[in-house]
Amino acid sequence: MADPVISAAEQAYQAFITGAEPVSDTLRRVARAFLLLSIALAKTTELQTKKVSSIADQMTKLRDYMTNMNAQIGLAGPSATDTTILTLFEGTKKDAEDFGAALLAALDIKGDPLVSAPAAPSTKYTFRLERGVITQGLKTLQLKVDDLSSLSQQEQLALQTLMNRYNAAVEATSTAIQKSGSQAEAVIRPMGTA
Repeated sequence: MADPVISAAEQAYQAFITGAEPVSDTLRRVARAFLLLSIALAKTTELQTKKVSSIADQMTKLRDYMTNMNAQIGLAGPSATDTTILTLFEGTKKDAEDFGAALLAALDIKGDPLVSAPAAPSTKYTFRLERGVITQGLKTLQLKVDDLSSLSQQEQLALQTLMNRYNAAVEATSTAIQKSGSQAEAVIRPMGTA
């Protein structure tokens, strides 16, 4: 397989940022430093963005569990006791086991999910818990959501700080390059009139 063709502009850019192109102009050296800083900040910002997104995904998943659990408690009505068994999931055996394992992990409950086999005429497996376990689980999940919300705010603030620094570095790069170009013009212009 042949190596990809790299344009002259790309080669010049790579030479500039890697230092392969010797630069004697102080402003161009400053521009290179700010460009390298911009690249590093862009990569760090990308990682921070993924971190914030992951926290948001975790919160969404926990809230989905809470919505499902609250719905089942509502369907059971006021006559349900803490020992009333409520169905939280119906589906294939594997899906019911996966849901149960994930929910138990989120609730910090150790053990394997107890999945009930389908009762005729249904062909769906179910994952069920007692109402009391669900009620306590809702409290656990709310605490986790609160913690994640606080963490999310901290991480979003860190992301905003990184973005501000990135923008400042890009602006500094642009300013240094413009000043370097202006200096070159100021030197070359009188030569052309002689």
